[in-house]
Amino acid sequence: DLSGTTMRDTAVRVEITGDETTMNEIAWQDCNITETMIKGPIDIMGANFLNSRFATVFMDGLPGEDLSDGERQDPRLTITNMEAAGAVFSDNTHLRWMEIKGSTTKLNSVDMREVLFEFVNVREAEMRSIDLRTAKLQESNFFNVEMRRANLEGAGFRNFKIFDSDASKCNFDRTESIKECGNFVCPAFEASETDFEDSSFFRAELLKAKFVDCNLKNTDFSLTTLSSEDEGANFTASDLAGATFRGAEMPFTDLTDAKNLESVDFNQANLFMAVGIDCEEFCENRGCECNAPSAGPVFDPGIECFPASARVQIYGEDGVTTKSMAEVTHGDSIATGWGTMFSEIFFFSHREPAPPSQFIELTTAKHGTLALTKGHYVHLASGQTVAAGVVRPGVDYLVVSGTGEAALVVKAEKVWLSGLYAPHTLHGDLAVDGFRVSSYTAAVPSGLAHVILGPLRWLYRAAGVAGSLDGGGRAGLGKWFAHAVLPKGKALVYV
Repeated sequence: DLSGTTMRDTAVRVEITGDETTMNEIAWQDCNITETMIKGPIDIMGANFLNSRFATVFMDGLPGEDLSDGERQDPRLTITNMEAAGAVFSDNTHLRWMEIKGSTTKLNSVDMREVLFEFVNVREAEMRSIDLRTAKLQESNFFNVEMRRANLEGAGFRNFKIFDSDASKCNFDRTESIKECGNFVCPAFEASETDFEDSSFFRAELLKAKFVDCNLKNTDFSLTTLSSEDEGANFTASDLAGATFRGAEMPFTDLTDAKNLESVDFNQANLFMAVGIDCEEFCENRGCECNAPSAGPVFDPGIECFPASARVQIYGEDGVTTKSMAEVTHGDSIATGWGTMFSEIFFFSHREPAPPSQFIELTTAKHGTLALTKGHYVHLASGQTVAAGVVRPGVDYLVVSGTGEAALVVKAEKVWLSGLYAPHTLHGDLAVDGFRVSSYTAAVPSGLAHVILGPLRWLYRAAGVAGSLDGGGRAGLGKWFAHAVLPKGKALVYV
């Protein structure tokens, strides 16, 4: 019986098991709770974990036996009316087969990055501004949860359900599906009667996602992947007023009874065989597409590059000359697009004469075209840096190299071009086809990408190492470094 125990600023390492254990009204504040196991069946009532740190903690409700109808008994580790504001859960903390509930449960501003939720029910809890970046939410349910401004960037979902909740102003960018479901793709995400207004799902991969009767006003789904094989997302009866699906892959999506479609930005989205609309008629004046997913050459959507035919300016012994991207090499001093500034290339994350791949071609009114993959960043005259796939024809202006003049984009379309080239300059920017662009992409925020490549820039400057940085293709020191410092072995400029 641990009921009523109070600890402050204490190191805790303990194993708690058994159905005769009681832990009501405990107050473990500002504690370091490490290598701890709490296994059910246990009911924990009124716990206070304010500002405590949990590392390598395993909470397991011990699942019940399979029932005759295939369902399982309820989790037998329950935490009711817990207060944990400011707590940090880290280092392989697992929550399994448990329920967190109660109208006075408060997990506001809790850091739960990389925590594994598996068969966890959360009911009536307050989780405002909770940090769930790169967490894994598998077979778990959130009911009547208040989680405004939560950060779930990079989180993984499998059969995750959220009902009757407030998830407005949340960050779901780059979230992804956890696909392991035997021989088929698991549904990633199911939401019903939930408020997502002003949230962002930029570049997310949510296969078979469902948003039924939800508020998705002003929500950003740019460059998302929402379909798997022959099954798409479901937005039945949801309000999509002001939402953005620019460049989204959403074949077979169900838009039955979706509200306010007339105000949605579907430019460059693929709505092949979408349910609830006539795709050809619907996309005629909206800039979206109705192409079968398998059309054209195979394209790896994670690779962000320029085609071999892209043109750049190089400063050398013969002054300023124009070269194709395929002719550029390490150590070349390339125009940055800022006045007459040139910067050396110290690293290629891709440098391959690859077969045709899909690019976005941006056509301007007076200054020609720019072709690059949809996740590569371009500079706009407004001062923003955005992925090419979300540039808006008739609205956005590219920046002309050297002069800084604004060039109105009048058309954006998909084209197939050969080669995959992604040079990195010491400056961080370069001029391609006469426009100012970034070395970086939507795979990693630009500021973070620049910091991550700092050691390679230092090595290049200090040792004069050039060609050995990446070996020309996928091998070499630079590629090894990018894989070593980024999660899941993913290189810097592609997901």
